[in-house]
Amino acid sequence: MKLLNLITFLLLFILFNTVAQSGEVIYQAEILTPNNKNQKVNTEVLKLLKSQKKIDYKLIFNTNKSLFKKIKSLKISDKKLHLVEALAGNGLYYFQKNDNLVLFQTLFSDEYFIIKKTKIDWVITQNSKKIGQYVCYEARAKKEIETRRGKSIRNISAWFAPDIPYNFGPKEYGYLPGLIIELKEDNLLLKAKEINLSNKKNIVIRKPTKGINVTQREYDSIVKKVIFNSKRYRQ
Repeated sequence: MKLLNLITFLLLFILFNTVAQSGEVIYQAEILTPNNKNQKVNTEVLKLLKSQKKIDYKLIFNTNKSLFKKIKSLKISDKKLHLVEALAGNGLYYFQKNDNLVLFQTLFSDEYFIIKKTKIDWVITQNSKKIGQYVCYEARAKKEIETRRGKSIRNISAWFAPDIPYNFGPKEYGYLPGLIIELKEDNLLLKAKEINLSNKKNIVIRKPTKGINVTQREYDSIVKKVIFNSKRYRQ
């Protein structure tokens, strides 16, 4: 039975790839508010989380590369803290499957940086659910990040669809046996709301070149120094 399922999946994979050669996915990013009654949350923090607006991001891909970025919208000048954008990113994520290369281009302190991301180590669980028309399976991972208070661990949960056999997803996440339809990074949720597949082969995805090439550790060190030296930090 397992052999039959494997053969069926391989046939579907071959058939799918003879038709779809590229695609575009629109993800909606939002902050989830804590729903655990035992989890104490400051009233002001909860109010801030609930005030956050949802933001749309776009993923474009061909058989080897992908690009993920925020969809441009009319800018409204305000002094609100945009947590969704801060967590989901306001730069450009570039994914090159054949070379195991993931880059994040971002602007910080009037300077462009290109940060090389490390590959995520996934653990695929036995959990499954249907999202829209696709049966998805869950993969989990942990990611260590640097904050003002030191190192912290982010819990990642990704739901991927084997029926869309592309190893891409939002932000730097990918390398799963199917397109990531839904991703949860702590309280940040990114969920596909529109998926368009195409048989076009000439979708050009260019690698970002503008910026200083750094590792994540080097970038974190630069950010720390800038914040430490800022007048706001001293106050």
